[in-house]
Amino acid sequence: MVSKTNFSAILSGQRVRPKIGRRYFLFFKGLLISLVVIFCILILMGPRIQNVNFGYKISKAKEEQTTLKEINKAFKIEIATLKSNEILERNIKKFGIILCEPNQDQIYRIK
Repeated sequence: MVSKTNFSAILSGQRVRPKIGRRYFLFFKGLLISLVVIFCILILMGPRIQNVNFGYKISKAKEEQTTLKEINKAFKIEIATLKSNEILERNIKKFGIILCEPNQDQIYRIK
C-alpha cells in the first residue's frame, strides 16, 4: 500500500496539464454542432435564394419585353401611316415635290 507522502512525491516531478473542464468541452461541442447546422442551412438555402433572384430577373425582363412590344407596335403604326398614299400625295402637294423616273447614272446596283 502506498502512503500519501509517497504518492505526492511521485507526482511532484511530473508536469501535469490541468484537465479541460466539462463545461468547456460542452461549449465547444455545441459551437461545432451549431456551425455545422448553419453551414448546412446555407448550403440548402443558397439555391433557393438564387431561384428567387432569377425569378425577379425574369419578371423584369418580361416587363421590358412587353414595353418593347408596345413601342414596336407604335412604330409599325407610324410606318404604315407614313407609307400611306394619301399622306405621300399630301406631302408632295404641300412641299411641291416633283416625282420623275431616275436616270441610269442615278441607279446603283448593290450585289
